[in-house]
Amino acid sequence: MLCGLPNPLTDLSPETDGGKVVDIVIAIWSLALAGTIIGIVGGMSVIGELIRSAEGFGQRVRRLGRTLSGMKGGILDDDDAEGRENTRG
Repeated sequence: MLCGLPNPLTDLSPETDGGKVVDIVIAIWSLALAGTIIGIVGGMSVIGELIRSAEGFGQRVRRLGRTLSGMKGGILDDDDAEGRENTRG
């Protein structure tokens, strides 16, 4: 095996040079196949929309956090809010 697992599934591994070459070829083929599938899925428009909506949700959460931290009696104390304002300006 090219890169051994910490807990191998079996105790068997290729012993001959030919077996090691076949192991390497299969490993390269599986990485290429996985990369192709990841590329196809990543290029789908549904995945792009999911990413854009997740980014938009993150921005809304950050804006909400800033709004709540600036409110009196909000998430942050007045001392914490003043400390954050002083470091910004």
